[in-house]
Amino acid sequence: MPRGYPDWDMSGETEDRIARELAAEVYRGVPPGTDSVAAERQVGREELTARLAGTSDRSSRAWKTARDNLTRWRSGRRAIGPRNAAKLRAAVEAARRDRIRESRVVNVTITANWQTSRTAWIGKAVADLTGEDLADFLTALEQRDYVGALQIAAEAYGLDPEFVMSINELGEVTVSSDAIPGN
Repeated sequence: MPRGYPDWDMSGETEDRIARELAAEVYRGVPPGTDSVAAERQVGREELTARLAGTSDRSSRAWKTARDNLTRWRSGRRAIGPRNAAKLRAAVEAARRDRIRESRVVNVTITANWQTSRTAWIGKAVADLTGEDLADFLTALEQRDYVGALQIAAEAYGLDPEFVMSINELGEVTVSSDAIPGN
């Protein structure tokens, strides 16, 4: 991430919960990597093939291999191994982030027990992320830095990163965008 945020001092449990809840919100509806049919339905066959191949050049060997693998997985002639399942899931997650980026706005609501430099307070931070904040938020998600993503949302809400020391207890995290199903 381009900005430097102070490390929040919180329990591993809280950090794990932040990761689980934020990932569940952003990637809601993304199929597991073992379901190539659902992945194709969500992303589209052409885009998924290009993402798996790393190129959109239909004459390249990588593109043809990705296309053939998708055909084999869909027909059931070949099972999706763990490495390919992770690659398939990552491709669909990347497509979701790109669609959020294209929507140009995401609303993040964080209800928590915030520990500040002076006192603790229970409150709700609601931020509409656009521009650089949205780009940094999505970069943090891509790097699986979920605490960093919440720090970006907290700063966009108006909380000074130097003022917030941690989240003592996470209440709820919601993320909404036109690109996320169910919003």
